[in-house]
Amino acid sequence: MALPYSFVAAVALFRRTLRAVPRSMLNPSAVTYFQPLTNSVGFPSLVLPEGVAVEQDTVAGVPGEWLLPENGDQDSLLLWAHGGGFMFCSPGTHRQFLAKVADRSKCSVFCPDYRKPPSNPFPEPGMDVWNSFKALHNKHRDVFLGGDSAGGNLALEVARKACEEGSNLKASGVVLLSPWVDLSDTSSESWVQFEDIDFIPAEQAGVVAEIYAGTASLEDPAVSPARRTEWPKHFPPVLLEYAGAEVFRSQIERLEKALEKSGVEVLAHCEDGQVHVYPILDFLAPEASGAGYGPSAISDIASVASVQAARHQTLGDKTACVRGVTPCTLTREQLLQGIAKEAKEQKACKGPMEPAEYRRRQELAARPELAETPASALLAEPEKRSTYHQPPAVKARSEEDKAPGDEMQRLEMLKGMARSQMPAVDSEALPSKTIEHYTFADGEDSVSFSISLDKDLFDGAASFLKESNQVKVSCRATSLDIRIQDVPVSLVAPETLVEWKLTLSPLYSRVEPLLTTYKVRGGKVSVRLVKSKVGPWKNGVKY
Repeated sequence: MALPYSFVAAVALFRRTLRAVPRSMLNPSAVTYFQPLTNSVGFPSLVLPEGVAVEQDTVAGVPGEWLLPENGDQDSLLLWAHGGGFMFCSPGTHRQFLAKVADRSKCSVFCPDYRKPPSNPFPEPGMDVWNSFKALHNKHRDVFLGGDSAGGNLALEVARKACEEGSNLKASGVVLLSPWVDLSDTSSESWVQFEDIDFIPAEQAGVVAEIYAGTASLEDPAVSPARRTEWPKHFPPVLLEYAGAEVFRSQIERLEKALEKSGVEVLAHCEDGQVHVYPILDFLAPEASGAGYGPSAISDIASVASVQAARHQTLGDKTACVRGVTPCTLTREQLLQGIAKEAKEQKACKGPMEPAEYRRRQELAARPELAETPASALLAEPEKRSTYHQPPAVKARSEEDKAPGDEMQRLEMLKGMARSQMPAVDSEALPSKTIEHYTFADGEDSVSFSISLDKDLFDGAASFLKESNQVKVSCRATSLDIRIQDVPVSLVAPETLVEWKLTLSPLYSRVEPLLTTYKVRGGKVSVRLVKSKVGPWKNGVKY
């Protein structure tokens, strides 16, 4: 069975993006700068399963997020340490996956937002998970520990520490999803064999490992649990889920053997042909949900739980939810073929493709008569893409059309046309917004934006924006909230500068001009902040 294109393309995009991150961007000062952007991304509640509530809470001084299923078991819970290379991600990035876990298992899930390096290196992230575990263990009969990737490392060490503290603190079970358990390993067999398939790059992983370890050795078993040769004999049962084509496979299998050698009960499952933390990537293939496709995971929980309970009574159905993956017959060769096909398509259009563009290319191949349409002609001549998505003021023009100052005059004319069609706005009627010591008075300042529309979306999007009296743009990654009220938009070209009155919610003090997107009737419109005169800010903050 072939992987859906959206999944293959997304994994390929992850791979290219992570490999493009230079070492200089992974130094402690740079990480501190963009860390808030990556860690504040979250799935909205609208995409979560019905019957699962999301609540923010603080446990033992550690902030985190609860996923609470309707009619859930009040005596048991799952404490999940999220992955993200120890430094990135948050409960919000794992919200959709953990909500499905809570829904299928009827077990409440708490995901702590533990402290992260570089400001809080080893052992502080693990200490936050440990403190949360102790506090929850005092209130609940059964507390299961779980984690993915780097979070699996933390969960494993917390479970070991609980055993050393005494049987009263022992976890009821441990769930590990693609755990990163040997930070010193970037050259084992699975790294060599699968680095071109999986999306984790060895060089960047090594830098992240060093930042997390701080002054500790990467070979310290507390940092790299797979290097531990002996485990407590009363260690709780372990459910180990990993992928057949992930770079961590060799170290995970070493961990499995060490646990079994120490007498620990281990139920392991390797999903052939899949990549790192594949169940969490379920959202990348929504069209395959319910079709027996591996990453559309956490389905058919009842049958999995019954098998799990028979073989592994201690874990029962409280952690078997993570094991609810319909077997996938995909082979490594099929995965490689899918990636090769995706790479060929990328090369053909000279850059990453959106799924919509991929579908258009497929339709064009099936119906050659469409080749005369403007959109198809654009796709057939990818070299035109580099000039198409440029503001009118800087589009390439022939030499005879050029004249000194002509482009600047044309741009001013377009902006004047846009302003002339805007009705007068009573600035006093527009509310001021005060949040967390930042104040922006709408009546005093304005912000200029550049609107970028894909050609196929332009007509519908322009109509939508003209008719809309209120457009909201939300970007959690930068805490930017734009509300455009009662100001009609005049779009005179696929890309036009338009001035709007708007309200800004709290921004980071060092925000640079940024690029974000929002949806317009199923499509996407890029919004770029190009100029700002915002103020007055309290605390003297301006940018």
